[in-house]
Amino acid sequence: MNNIQSCQELNVRAGATEAEIKAAFRQAARESHPDSSPNGGNTVRFQTAYKAYQKLLSEARSHQKSGDLPGRTPFQFLNRTRNGLDVFYDLALVKKEGAFTIAVPWTSEEVCPRCFGQGQTLTQLNQGSVYRPVPCPRCGGTGHADKFSHLEVKVSPEMVRAGKIRLKGAGSYDPKEARRGDLYLNLNFVSRLAKSN
Repeated sequence: MNNIQSCQELNVRAGATEAEIKAAFRQAARESHPDSSPNGGNTVRFQTAYKAYQKLLSEARSHQKSGDLPGRTPFQFLNRTRNGLDVFYDLALVKKEGAFTIAVPWTSEEVCPRCFGQGQTLTQLNQGSVYRPVPCPRCGGTGHADKFSHLEVKVSPEMVRAGKIRLKGAGSYDPKEARRGDLYLNLNFVSRLAKSN
């Protein structure tokens, strides 16, 4: 299950906050969990929602902590939006003299390690020797999987003065078109960072 499928599963926007993800999962759990749903629930739906919840929550927490990597200038996310494949980050950071480095969360696309890019796996029928192909549960049938990491960005004094950075090819990935959008960083300088909860 990739990010887009996870967002669709929980009906949240891309780049949703941790609070939004938790609220969406609680709603999905009320509707699908066998112990809480008035119509008996849907175990498969609940399990799918839970997988989407874990994936999105892990990414959201990665974004929150990304400014605290050792040796990198700390920052905080103010907002994250998308326009097609282009991704826009609004960052808050304390201005520094000279060049410095920040590490922003980044998602790269790789061949799915479960189906090896085929988009399908085989499932056994009725405890017998007959198997049938089903969409890969890891990638949702796309043959691709997201890999989360950090992208190191060297910020020059010129970039500080401009307040904006464009990173070509570092935006969202479209496997159908086999291309990426761009990543835009908007730098908002503050006297000090807000304390994290």
